Amino acid sequence: FCFLPVMILFLFSFVQMRRIINERETLNLQSYLYQSVATMDGKLEVYDNLSDYIAFDQDLADVFSRTYENAYEQYEQVTEVVDPVLQSLKYFHDKIKTITIYTDNGMVKHDTTVSIVSEVADQEWYQRAKETTRAEWYVEEEERRIFSARCMPTDSGESRGDVLRIEIKPKNFGRIAAQTARQVIIQGIREAERSQQLSEIQSK
Repeated sequence: FCFLPVMILFLFSFVQMRRIINERETLNLQSYLYQSVATMDGKLEVYDNLSDYIAFDQDLADVFSRTYENAYEQYEQVTEVVDPVLQSLKYFHDKIKTITIYTDNGMVKHDTTVSIVSEVADQEWYQRAKETTRAEWYVEEEERRIFSARCMPTDSGESRGDVLRIEIKPKNFGRIAAQTARQVIIQGIREAERSQQLSEIQSK
């Protein structure tokens, strides 16, 4: 019986120590997650600003609101106005994979910058994007695609039917997601181990 107080004290100290360690690791994990989210938000904000710049560019709006009498007239406008704007943005932001404007105004497809709505009309992201003038982000895990999509607004702020899509190279985003997932998995394993150890001690 003389060892009973010692054992109780030991058990109490053990439980308290594990609780402190658990709280500290939880705080570290939360801090890591907050930093990862802040980093991701900072990157996405850059592309959202680019999306705004493209969507409200008046020269681009004029090109996509015109009616063209022939394919050459359209080609001339696209190569002289659309391509320089979109390609220059890709040049200064090397994480951008493609910038595409989907339109249903009768224009023909041109490289990766101009495409027709019928190619994506059945896609869920397109159905959502055509309803909003704010950039929304989508992740297609199987295809390893990360992109934003939005309607191109008119001067009045309403949609004119064209959809802007900016696809990002997924390399850096995948690394951040993998690191975050790894930390979450490790934390889950540790918590399960602690619960099992505590249960074993309490059952003795």
